[in-house]
Amino acid sequence: MKRLPFILSILLLFSCEIKHSDLFDDVNQMAGFGEFSEVTLIKNGKESGSFIEPLMEYGIFEIDKTDFKTLHNLVLNNEKFKEGQYYLNNELDDYLHKNNLDILNMPNCLITENKFENNYYIYLLSDEKSIAICKVNS
Repeated sequence: MKRLPFILSILLLFSCEIKHSDLFDDVNQMAGFGEFSEVTLIKNGKESGSFIEPLMEYGIFEIDKTDFKTLHNLVLNNEKFKEGQYYLNNELDDYLHKNNLDILNMPNCLITENKFENNYYIYLLSDEKSIAICKVNS
C-alpha cells in the first residue's frame, strides 16, 4: 500500500513528459550543427500511404530566438543543404496559413545523406522562432 503513491508519482511524471520527435536530431546529426539550448516540439504528424512506412513525417519545433539566428546562418552557409521544394501536407500547410508564416530558406532547405533514401526538408519560419522539418521517404 505504501508503494502506491510512489508508483502513481512515477506514472504522473512520465505521462507529463513532452512529446519528442527524432526529426530534429536526425537533421542535426546530418548537418553537424551542434547543441541548441531547448528544442520544443509543437506539433507532429505522419502522412499515411499504402506502404509500410509513412510517406512523410513532419514536426514543428520552437527554439530560442538566438538559437534560431544561429540555425539560420548555419543552414544558409552549410554546403550539405540544397535547394528544395515545399512538400505539401494539409496539416503543415494549415499551420503555416493559420499563423501567417512564410518559409525563409527555400534555396537551402533540403538535406539528405543519399538521394535514394530519406529526404529531409527543414523550413525556417518567418516568426523567427519556429522551424518545420519534413522527412520524405523516397
